[in-house]
Amino acid sequence: MAKTSVPRCDGSYARKKAVIEQQALRPKAWSRTHRFGYGWRVEGAFSVIKRIFGEYVTARKFVNMAKEVAMKASIYNGFVATA
Repeated sequence: MAKTSVPRCDGSYARKKAVIEQQALRPKAWSRTHRFGYGWRVEGAFSVIKRIFGEYVTARKFVNMAKEVAMKASIYNGFVATA
């Protein structure tokens, strides 16, 4: 957030809370506390999984879709563990 952020609650209490916390802490300490900026790791893993297995699931029922995605993630974790 910008240094000039104002902790007003014009609709988002969560943003107000984040601004107050970030102003109380240093920005780097706030980032580490809230693990801000780690999304790139997840996005990278999603990208690799989609590249290997494709972007689509073939199951039609939601329960089976969840199982298929879990199976793909498990296989990917096996690839990562052996590499």
